Amino acid sequence: MLREYPLAIDDKGCVIQVSLAEKAVRCSRTVMGLKSENGIILICSLDEAQQHSMNRVIQISGNMIAAGTGFPGDILFLMNKAHIIADKYKLNFQQDMPLDEFVEEMADLISLNTILKSARPYRACLIVAGWDASAGYQIYTP
Repeated sequence: MLREYPLAIDDKGCVIQVSLAEKAVRCSRTVMGLKSENGIILICSLDEAQQHSMNRVIQISGNMIAAGTGFPGDILFLMNKAHIIADKYKLNFQQDMPLDEFVEEMADLISLNTILKSARPYRACLIVAGWDASAGYQIYTP
């Protein structure tokens, strides 16, 4: 059974849950993606107190990597979902998922939780980077 999170609107007409999620991402560690003709680098800052925390840069599949910032539980959930989506595609089609299709599916998942009244928005942000034959190196934020 899903827990209902009632929508609260502030005096500016913004949904408070979305504002709090954006604040959690802004106050978290820095994640940056750099793209060149020869490749992509994803960088995640690390504080001395947080050296024991989970790895925020992961390989999703043979052609994709992701870096996350925000609330650690939400990052972990989104990264696990990313693995599941990419693995299902590879199981069905015996090839790595095209990056644009993957990002579209992740964006749909994230926006559904922002729109639906029965779920709270994720307090995390992902940068997804990868390569495919048609578009070359790409960086997205779903």
